[in-house]
Amino acid sequence: MKFNAITIMASALALLSACTAPQQQLTKAGEAFDVVAVKVDASRAKKTFGSAFSLDVARAEEIAEKVIAARLEAVDTEGALPVTVDLDLEMLYLAGGAYVLLGSTTSGSRGTLTVTRQGTDTPLLAETALSATGERRLGGLAGVVLVKGQETEMAQVSASFAEKISLALFGR
Repeated sequence: MKFNAITIMASALALLSACTAPQQQLTKAGEAFDVVAVKVDASRAKKTFGSAFSLDVARAEEIAEKVIAARLEAVDTEGALPVTVDLDLEMLYLAGGAYVLLGSTTSGSRGTLTVTRQGTDTPLLAETALSATGERRLGGLAGVVLVKGQETEMAQVSASFAEKISLALFGR
């Protein structure tokens, strides 16, 4: 029994360390890109147990596209190779509602990043799995008060994705 507990704890720590590993640049140094489009597809995203998911899928996609595009446009190179960034969400958890009363939680999502040359759909990178999180929310009544709503939670998760995509493409 003691061996099983140690094995489970070691596995959990290994999984947690994988979640917090920093994003590495996936492109070659010196490559310049101009991000001309960002597309997010949340239509097939599994809404996980415990998610107080009340946000319309189209609105979730709109928020993610806006937040990610703003971050990438701030660091891309105008006039460089035009690329399209696609993010296909596979899982989406947004903290909120009565579930925060049960304990502390963090909004999060998992998806696949694809970057293609605009107009040709030629992939520039291998499909890349990414995960993102929002801010940790306290449980109980304090947590209910601190959760600002589904749109804010989605914006925070999107900002995390934006940071990781920026690091993957531009190294910054």
